[in-house]
Amino acid sequence: MPENLWTPAAVRGLLLERVRPLPPRAVPLQAAAGLVLAEPVVAATEMPRFTSSAMDGFALRAADTARAPVRLRILGRALAGRPFAGEVGPGAAVAIATGAAVPPEADAVVPVELVQLDGETVVVDRPVEPGQHIRAAGEDVAAGTLLLPAGTVLGPGQLAAAAALGREHLLAHPRPTVSIVPTGDEVRAPGAALGPGQVHDALSAPLAALLTELGAVAGVYPVVPDDPAALAEAVHASPCATASLARASASSPPSSMHPPVGPGRQEPARPPHL
Repeated sequence: MPENLWTPAAVRGLLLERVRPLPPRAVPLQAAAGLVLAEPVVAATEMPRFTSSAMDGFALRAADTARAPVRLRILGRALAGRPFAGEVGPGAAVAIATGAAVPPEADAVVPVELVQLDGETVVVDRPVEPGQHIRAAGEDVAAGTLLLPAGTVLGPGQLAAAAALGREHLLAHPRPTVSIVPTGDEVRAPGAALGPGQVHDALSAPLAALLTELGAVAGVYPVVPDDPAALAEAVHASPCATASLARASASSPPSSMHPPVGPGRQEPARPPHL
C-alpha cells in the first residue's frame, strides 16, 4: 500500500479513539426518537396505578354470585377517567367501562355479554371468580423497577414506557451535527453547468443520507477549490458543527490532500500500514 494512504481499519481506529458522546441534555419525548438515553429511567410508582376493568361489564362482589343466578342492584357507572364515587355493598353492582377504576369493594367484573339487564337491576346467571377481568394495580411494573437503563436507544416502545411514567423530558445524548464540505477544482454542485473536465458532486448527497441513517444531522455546503486556506475557511464557517468532513475528489492530485484544519486540529501520526 502506498505510504501516503491509510487503511480503512486505521481510519476507523483513529475515529473511535477520538470520538466521544456529546454531553447529554434534556430532550422532549417528541424529539427523543433515535437518541441514546443518558440516565436510568426508574418507575416512581407502580403501573398501572390503580385496579381497572379489562372488560365492559359490571363490577361486583364475587361472593354475591356464589348462588347464581342472582339479581343485583345497579348503583351507577364507572367510566375511564370518571370513577364511581359510591360504595358497592352486598347485592349491588356498578356498570363499568374498559379501563375504568374498579370500586374498592368490588373484586370481579362480569362482561356485559354474560348478563341480562332488567330495569335498575342486572341478572348474573353463573358464579364469578374473584379477580375475573380485573387488571390489578402494579401487575405490569412495581414501583422502583428499572425500565430503561442508560445507553438505551429510544424507540417507540421506550418512549411509550417513559410517557406512561409521566416523563415529559428525558436526558439523552443529542445527535451530532456533521458539515460535509465537498472539495475539488473540477467539482460542481448538481444542477450547475459543467465546463471542460468538470463533474457534478455525486458523493455529498449520499454521504449525507448515510449520516442521517446513522443518527447524525448532516448538512452539505458549497464546493471548495483545491486550496488549504479556502478549505480551512469553509470548515470554520460551517455553523455549529460537531464534526466536519472534507470530501476530496478521487481525481485530485496528491498536493490537494489537505491536512486537518480547524482550531486545535493537528495531523495525527500515520498509523502502521499493512
